[in-house]
Amino acid sequence: MADMGIYSLWPIFTAFSLDTPLSAEAMATHTCSIVDHVSQPVKNDFSYPNSCTIRFQFVPKGDMPAWDLFWYDGGVKPRLPKEVEAHNVEIDIEGIMFVGDRGTIMAGFHGQNPRLFAKGQNKPLAPLGDALRQMDESSPQDAGRGDRHRQWLAACQGGNLP
Repeated sequence: MADMGIYSLWPIFTAFSLDTPLSAEAMATHTCSIVDHVSQPVKNDFSYPNSCTIRFQFVPKGDMPAWDLFWYDGGVKPRLPKEVEAHNVEIDIEGIMFVGDRGTIMAGFHGQNPRLFAKGQNKPLAPLGDALRQMDESSPQDAGRGDRHRQWLAACQGGNLP
């Protein structure tokens, strides 16, 4: 997840008031070399993998049932739900996708240009930062970007996060 996870996952943890996940499972790629005409995995004990998928499992909380959060990086992308595939949509190189029982929301890395795919339709939504602020009035000015440096500095100086 390197240094990018915080930017995509901060609004998710904030909007849903998430606690620590019950579990996290990482599935990484590996590199191979050819030895005697046979592909052999190369031991990598010194760097991040080329790509990976991480699955976080969350327990039920309040009215929210148990659910999974997936992180993909290094060019690995999730399968698109059929309702999205029907619109010939491709996943951008970076982005966010929320898959629910009643539809799918896709947006850019910072939540820009969100689109709802539900009931056979593909329609634009208000920016996700606006929706997240409406869900939690105490969230920072721009839950998808803006105030992180101020919050980080305040926390380092012994202050509380909003």
